[in-house]
Formats: sequence, structure tokens, C-alpha cells
Amino acid sequence: MYYRGGRYLERWVMALTPQRKKEIENKAQELLVKHGQTKLPIDPKAVVEGEGLSVFYEDIVGNCTGLLDRENKRIIVDSDLAGNLPHANCVIAHELGHYFLNLGTAKGEGAENDDEYEANYFAHTLLMPAPYVEKLVEIYNEKEETAFDSLVQYLCYMFQVTERKARHRLGELRFGF
Repeated sequence: MYYRGGRYLERWVMALTPQRKKEIENKAQELLVKHGQTKLPIDPKAVVEGEGLSVFYEDIVGNCTGLLDRENKRIIVDSDLAGNLPHANCVIAHELGHYFLNLGTAKGEGAENDDEYEANYFAHTLLMPAPYVEKLVEIYNEKEETAFDSLVQYLCYMFQVTERKARHRLGELRFGF
């Protein structure tokens, strides 16, 4: 993580230009509207199925939790995540990012490159659209709650995402950290 302006941000958040972020946000919004995803939590499988793709849970060797099989229009999620909806949602949305942004894939464990950064940002904007996050933060603040960690847990519950992804999204939108 990097410190900038009083906030800690993941390196990949800073790697994307404002123009590219806007393009990714627009694509995610377009898909949400197209597939009627206007209520929380967002269901990435509805987008997958609406676009003629399929999600399969299979054993994946190594440290990878998801794969995009473009040729067969499949998103493969590691079978270990079958009972973990928040993590599975994040993986599915990330792989959708690869699909809709025409991105390549990472090579090897822990690989980081611009395509991975973009797929992560797409997943965040698809699962946690900025207007929804901003409204939930406003509602949360009206309750006079001040603990950042409990805000993160609230967003995890409302969006059905992992804690790490909720923290990233708050950082992207300049809340907390």
C-alpha cells in the first residue's frame, strides 16, 4: 500500500488514469443497467448469464481463484469458494472485467500488471457502484457510527463482497484509510 494525501492506497488504484477509470466505470454501469441490476447486492452471475456466459466451480491448481475461458464463454471459480458468496462474487466480477475489457490474463501466482489492475477496478465498480457506496456511507454516518472497521463490515454485508474489496473501494472513492 502507498500513502497519498493522508490515505493509504493500493498501488494499482494509482496505476489507472482518470480517463481509463471512467471508461471502466461506464462499462460496468452499462452492464448493470442492461441486466437490471439496480438493487443490492449486485448479482454478477446475472450479468454472466445475461451475456451468454456460464460460471462453473472446479478445482484450480495453484494460487489462482478464478479463470476466464473465452473460447467456451466460461468463468471458472475455484471449487473451494462454492460456499463463500462474497469471495466468489469478487472472482466472478474480476473475470468479467477480463472478458468485457478484452484484457489478457496474469501469468503465474501473484502476477500484477495493468490488465489485472483494470480487472480489479472493474470488479469493484460492478459490485459496488459509487453512488450506492456514497449513499450507504451517508446512511451509516447518520447513525453516528464512527468506527471505520464497522463501516467496512456494513459494506461487506450490503454488497456481499470481501473485506479487502470493500476497503479497496472505499479507498478508491476517498473514504477512510
